[in-house]
Amino acid sequence: SNQLGHIICQQLREQPLVVLPGFGGFVKDAFGAKLDELRNRIHPPKNSVIFNSKLAHNDGLLLAAIASELEMTYSDADKWLTDAISEIRFSLNNGEMVSLDGLGQLKKSIEGSIEFTALELPLIQDEFFGLKPVSLVRVEKDNVDKVRELVAADGPVATKVRTLPIKRIASYAAAAIAVGFLMWMPIQNGALNNGKMLVHQLNPFAVTTESAYQSRQFDEAWLSKGFEKEDVLADKFNHEYLKLYLAKNTGNAIVVKTDAVPSEEVKLEVEAPTAEIVNEAASSFKVIAATFVSKSDAADYVAKMIKRGFSAEYAGQDSQGHMVAYGTYNSLEDAKKMLASVSLSNKEARIVSGN
Repeated sequence: SNQLGHIICQQLREQPLVVLPGFGGFVKDAFGAKLDELRNRIHPPKNSVIFNSKLAHNDGLLLAAIASELEMTYSDADKWLTDAISEIRFSLNNGEMVSLDGLGQLKKSIEGSIEFTALELPLIQDEFFGLKPVSLVRVEKDNVDKVRELVAADGPVATKVRTLPIKRIASYAAAAIAVGFLMWMPIQNGALNNGKMLVHQLNPFAVTTESAYQSRQFDEAWLSKGFEKEDVLADKFNHEYLKLYLAKNTGNAIVVKTDAVPSEEVKLEVEAPTAEIVNEAASSFKVIAATFVSKSDAADYVAKMIKRGFSAEYAGQDSQGHMVAYGTYNSLEDAKKMLASVSLSNKEARIVSGN
């Protein structure tokens, strides 16, 4: 498991997911920077890993990595991987916990499902390497900034700002003289007796007020000032992962989705392909894997498939473009069996009649 964990980490640095055939897949999950208001720290972004037992189709990438890393043939790499997966299954079935270096730990739940606990920092942090948490120093804000913060956080808010003289110490020093002078003048002139002066006019500290009001809305500019924008539905989709893979210039899409709780809010609309009539009397049949705009792109795809250990061949051109086939079959029944085996991972695979 040490070597296997190391190879999986190497692959997750370059690929979004790594599949163990017949067992499950490890998916890279990115987290953005996080503000810890309690400790006044900003934690840098990081990559984590989640496990999905339904990702079991062999895409050949892990076999190629094992063959390269351990310097062995594809057949030997296939046997090595099969033995490693069997060993993991045996340990889990006996109630043991399996550790994968650099990734985390696997165990079997009471219900019989496989649970994965990732390390706090899996060894797939290439783009965030060296980033450390940053401590923040609280900055005192003036009155106007405090009002703006209240408006941004809670709005709508209406409040008043009390503004004192700029040189506060000097104004306090002059306060005693001002009070004596202001009290003395009305008495001398009899203003209090004839009603020509209001009592609040005796206040030596003039108060200037300004009103601030703003409707409740989020301004993207606040992000640069330390505020965070939070998706209130984030927890609901925290364990849901949806990704779409497209080969170069091909119309065939392979959709990979975890076994998270299905969500009505997340929908993938795919235009239904036009039904194609297969000539059942033909002498041969081809199961098409992908269709390309140009013949050179189709040839490149064939080369990649063969390099990964899969059978593939150029199948000519039809109204949809240049075709790449998994293989040619003498009977329609054999072609349908092949189509059924690949349709789980390639929803647009189809059968065409041979020449």
